[in-house]
Amino acid sequence: MIKALDLKYSCHDRRRRTAIRVRCHVHKWCNAEAAGLFWALRDARDMADARQVSDRLESELKRLNMSAHASYLEAKDDLLVVHELKLSKGLKRFFSTTNPIESLNSARSRRT
Repeated sequence: MIKALDLKYSCHDRRRRTAIRVRCHVHKWCNAEAAGLFWALRDARDMADARQVSDRLESELKRLNMSAHASYLEAKDDLLVVHELKLSKGLKRFFSTTNPIESLNSARSRRT
């Protein structure tokens, strides 16, 4: 799905993109030892603060688990986009998880 979004909307190219892709923080914080840093990343005040947290998170994941580190690097820009958009704290929280969408889809599936 990520490749399809990139092909259609150029999400990976800040200058050409026609859509912005946001990744789910909840699905990335599976490494419990680094979970606090994922939440700190989401709750950072601004992009500068988020980049500092991101650097710490990268370093910690590299030390703990190379697979989690690679997964984070693959999603990093999409996780930081909530700060690039300068969203309010509430909107950062809302858009940093796919759970509302997944809950709606799950409820729809059960009913149909």
